[in-house]
Amino acid sequence: MNIQVDLIGKRGLKMERSNHKSSQTGKVGRGTTKKFASSLYPNMFIQDFCQDFSISFSDFNSRENFFKTDSTLLRELLEYDDYGLFRYDFSKLLSNIVHDLIFKGQSYIETVLYFDDTNELVGIKFFPLNYIIKFPALRRKLFLAKSYNNSLIYFYVYKKRIIKFNLNDISLTKKTFIKLLDKISRLGSPGFDLVNRIPNFDFERYARYEDFKLLKYTKGVYWNGRKYDNRFVNEPYSLYRLTNYTILRLTMLKYLLCKINTSIKNVGDEFNFQGEIECKFDIDEKIAYLKSSYEKFVEKEINQEQLINILISKE
Repeated sequence: MNIQVDLIGKRGLKMERSNHKSSQTGKVGRGTTKKFASSLYPNMFIQDFCQDFSISFSDFNSRENFFKTDSTLLRELLEYDDYGLFRYDFSKLLSNIVHDLIFKGQSYIETVLYFDDTNELVGIKFFPLNYIIKFPALRRKLFLAKSYNNSLIYFYVYKKRIIKFNLNDISLTKKTFIKLLDKISRLGSPGFDLVNRIPNFDFERYARYEDFKLLKYTKGVYWNGRKYDNRFVNEPYSLYRLTNYTILRLTMLKYLLCKINTSIKNVGDEFNFQGEIECKFDIDEKIAYLKSSYEKFVEKEINQEQLINILISKE
């Protein structure tokens, strides 16, 4: 199996912030993507690829424990005013990052620190930086953004508090996703004009061609289009794609956690604490297990049903 990306605020608190025009003032609106808003397949792809990781890889009863930290101090810092961080907000943050990566190729997060009146660190929060244009500077980056009332504002953030995510780090590009979304946006049921224009319109032939194009357009990311009856996919190939799709999303999860934990480590070095955010399983071990399981399937050491159970398992 040839896989490129290792496949097969409280009162009295003070913030360390760059300035009062920071995106964290709540004045900056989150951008929306209108180009594919009315297209069926792009919307399904975005929903699936940006799905909450805790939903994808854990059952309902254990979702709130999917992300964790073994450091009591770090947990207190992260949850100082948000006790639902690991249950809801952290997963939402990761989904927002993935969304930005698909449409921008990059995503920026600001690590914001909160202090009490004695200048003791009491909280850490991560905020997505929503911007139109960014400008580099020596010690900080300047961002131009739209506010909720559509006026232009600027804010700057110190570089040491920025977490930058880049698709190129995991051998993917913005161009890959935009081309994919553009192509699959043209798929779907034949229009009324097309059917009327062609005598004896062959719906079966049209459906076969749509199946072929969906398979071709998504081969780089292994997404199945929620179409489990594709005429060109047999069970072994479907499992090959599902294995690689799962590994790709796990690779992305590992990358996101690694970048965030690097920022946490830098803050920890400044303020003398240790800890990191983890998920309920070791991602490298999970990926290795999926790859070896697929290889066992190829060697007929396990059957299709066994491999499917492994792939959909949320333990």
